Amino acid sequence: MLKLTRLSAWLMLFGAIGLEICGLSLLKVFEGNGTLGKALLIVLMNLSYFLMSLTLRQIAVGVAYATWEIVGGIGVLLVSFVFFDPILSTQQYFGIVIGFAGIICIILGEEHSQASEGEASNHTAHTTQSATKEATKSTSGGMR
Repeated sequence: MLKLTRLSAWLMLFGAIGLEICGLSLLKVFEGNGTLGKALLIVLMNLSYFLMSLTLRQIAVGVAYATWEIVGGIGVLLVSFVFFDPILSTQQYFGIVIGFAGIICIILGEEHSQASEGEASNHTAHTTQSATKEATKSTSGGMR
């Protein structure tokens, strides 16, 4: 089984996002040739889902999925700005900014919650060790 570090999980997540952006962007490029475009979309999206599934070993599913969707959506939008010249309203631009700010909050919140969980598990381990020592003392003291 593949052992992932947090960094490699985040790199895989951004790889999955890149594959998603490529797959969705190629839909527009190959819209005249339906078979080739659909085949590429299927391959790229399946690879994207595969990488995404691997990241879930280190990143919470809600955080990974939200990051994947929002960053992927913004990436597709940026590709469309460069190659396809979309016309967006002010409200749509505002929504993009809110989505980007939201993903930053989600990622920062995930790191904080993992630190809290680590502190809680350390406290639980310390409490369990103390209780075990006390039980051992009282048991050995009663046997003398």
